[in-house]
Amino acid sequence: LATWKHTFDEGTEKDHSMTLEILVNKTVTLIDDSTPKQSIANMIWAIAKLTPRAPMLQRLLPTLEDAALWWAKDFNLQEASNIVWGAAVLHMVRRRLAVDVVPTLIEPILQQSEKLVPQDVSNLLWAATSLEPDVQALLRNSAPILLTGIREKLDTAAPQAISNIIWAVGILGIVDEEVNAFLMPALNYTSRNLHAFEPRGLANLCLGLALCAYKDTSFMATVSVVVVQLMPRWKKRWARSIELDLVEFLWAFAKFDLRDDNLMVTCAEQLLPRVAKLSDWSLCALAWSLQTTNPDSSLHHFTEIVWKEIRRRDFKESDVERSSKGPRLWADQWQGQKEIR
Repeated sequence: LATWKHTFDEGTEKDHSMTLEILVNKTVTLIDDSTPKQSIANMIWAIAKLTPRAPMLQRLLPTLEDAALWWAKDFNLQEASNIVWGAAVLHMVRRRLAVDVVPTLIEPILQQSEKLVPQDVSNLLWAATSLEPDVQALLRNSAPILLTGIREKLDTAAPQAISNIIWAVGILGIVDEEVNAFLMPALNYTSRNLHAFEPRGLANLCLGLALCAYKDTSFMATVSVVVVQLMPRWKKRWARSIELDLVEFLWAFAKFDLRDDNLMVTCAEQLLPRVAKLSDWSLCALAWSLQTTNPDSSLHHFTEIVWKEIRRRDFKESDVERSSKGPRLWADQWQGQKEIR
């Protein structure tokens, strides 16, 4: 089900709800201390992958958590990293995985860090952005070691793994020489494969680089060319979800103090009818990006519309300025400002 998630829509779930109910009830009776550890890890990963679809599958989690604790010292690296990723996805609906299971997995993983592959590190660092503070701190401090271990394995990395790693490093605020030593070959590899990225992955990568303050002007220029080239295809396939991606591209260029008129015009054309639908951070980040890069007069009308929406939502200049710190810090500070106001 998780592998074919894109075909498992609401109608399919409704048509087969009775079958799923029987499957869940039967599975609960089958899980015990003899259940293979790979099966435990696969089920946790699959339930996370299917969230929020098929919430009835989450009834398996208490039993799976007990089994995961039983096998904690014996999971291989892929199984353990998949469970950590699943715990991060599910932490809002089931905290026990993150609180009790994940801490027992981290140390064994770190002890074998040289054996990790890029997808494992992607799972771990992405998960760290949502996990408990002590686990997050442990993974943040271990990130340089994790990145060093996969530097020579980048040719095996999927585009999403690369973008998730760089995004997570930026969100976690990791600044280290080993991080920079990873980013250089990572961008060299990525620049040869940019057309393989989906807009979400490429935008996250650019946002991560900006948060790391890792400026590679040549790489960003290549990104701009690819975004402009692929926009006709992107706007058809990802028409409902591309707004945040386009804002993140513009925001990253502004953070690096890079002006690219072709990119700005291309993104503005797609964003113009969607300004009122932008999230609060996206709107403020867009206004800040336009203000910072000082676009030419051809975008004057677009800029006016953005600032009109800023005023309609009662944002201040200070809110726009804070968006330069990134979505996570802006959201935290905005919540504090709302409480004060």
